[in-house]
Amino acid sequence: MKTLTLELPDDVYDRAERRASDRGTSLRQEAVEWLARYSSAADEQALTAARTRMQELFQTVKGFRMTPKISREELYERGSLR
Repeated sequence: MKTLTLELPDDVYDRAERRASDRGTSLRQEAVEWLARYSSAADEQALTAARTRMQELFQTVKGFRMTPKISREELYERGSLR
């Protein structure tokens, strides 16, 4: 078993401790569970699959692009600005 020491701002620690208490558990147990999920390969695979599916969906939407900037001319062509 390993020991992990963290330095947290007081307000973060207090909020996390209250949340754990509200859930009927300890902050230590919450941290262990979070780290277990964080390090899980299954979660990583699920996230990768979700990202892949999202990319596939984006490709099916006409006119969708990953870049947030649209030129002024394109906005006028779309009729968004009048």
